[in-house]
Amino acid sequence: MKKITISTLFLLIAFVSLNAQSYDIIFNDSNVTNDTVWVYEYPNQPEVVVDLIFKNNTSNGANIKVIREELLMLDGTSSYFHWAQTYDDTVNLSTEFIYIPAGGYSQLGAFVGYYRIADQVGMSYVKYTFFNIDNESEEASVIVEFNTISADIDEYRYTVESNIYPNPANSSVSVDYQLQKEIDNASICIINMYGSVVKNQEIDSGIGKLQIDISDIKSGIYFVSICINKEAYLTKKLIVK
Repeated sequence: MKKITISTLFLLIAFVSLNAQSYDIIFNDSNVTNDTVWVYEYPNQPEVVVDLIFKNNTSNGANIKVIREELLMLDGTSSYFHWAQTYDDTVNLSTEFIYIPAGGYSQLGAFVGYYRIADQVGMSYVKYTFFNIDNESEEASVIVEFNTISADIDEYRYTVESNIYPNPANSSVSVDYQLQKEIDNASICIINMYGSVVKNQEIDSGIGKLQIDISDIKSGIYFVSICINKEAYLTKKLIVK
């Protein structure tokens, strides 16, 4: 199985749009445009599936195609997608388009991304870009983390919580966390956009609060992660001014 380093993980999820969005991508009723979404499944299942909805925010109808980009894949895994038709795993650009009226949405099931697990445990990353074939500068993207999880990580999935504040921050940041299970080897890390850990502190299971001095790190975008057994498990974005 291909090793995915924590630095690679954060390079992949740290892409940010600076422009107003003509289009939105919706996942589970949330706007995830130019963001990263996580979908989970056990490795003994054949596939992981993600359903995305496209929204046209403009005052004009648009003919939309999709580009798939496999950013990082575990050995033996593969992906394919459906947009107007189902494509095989060799196709990166949809040959068909779907017309989305002004202010309209794609229908549920119009776009589906599929990930073949191949009995692998770990994370693979696929980027999907929706674009107007008549004006290719009008686009919206999302990265999907397809995560096949082992039983011990899944056990913690609904019992790990965190809250960071203030955000943006300039001198210190507080992290409220809750690890309801008995977890050994947990820590909170602050990681920059190049994947380097700039702050790291071990934490105990249970409910706690950690205040971290960030006066010595440069302004920019960082990620605050709860790591369990050296795996980044729960990640939130932090802006340092």
